[in-house]
Amino acid sequence: MDERNRYITKISRNLELYKRKRVDIKLNSSMELVLHVIRHNNGITQEKVGKILGLDKGLITRIIKSLIEEELIYKIKSDKDKRAYLLFPLDKAKLIKDEVVNLESEYYDLILDVLDNNEKEIFLSLLEKIYLRSKEIRKKC
Repeated sequence: MDERNRYITKISRNLELYKRKRVDIKLNSSMELVLHVIRHNNGITQEKVGKILGLDKGLITRIIKSLIEEELIYKIKSDKDKRAYLLFPLDKAKLIKDEVVNLESEYYDLILDVLDNNEKEIFLSLLEKIYLRSKEIRKKC
């Protein structure tokens, strides 16, 4: 693979490292994704979270356990299926979301600072095209 093709991956990795050094709670990208799904789907089951994200049961179980330990979510037994637990975000999850969004915004401002206004406009226009294409491809999967 051409080195240029890895820049997006490297920028993303640097963002993750930047956030990890700045957020009090240690969330990795998988934990952030699971928390995002739970915040947007109150009362979702662990199984459904795994299906949405395409993650195996063991990994989801470990992530859920960590999120509970960090007091970001809680679970209760389902009335419909006694084997299933329903997952809900706690207030702290919203605070973490806001903190992460602010850190991401700060990071992007810092890295885009090397571009002048015209370059930023062109870059963001191209980035939007790429993003929309990525959504199309994801929906086909």
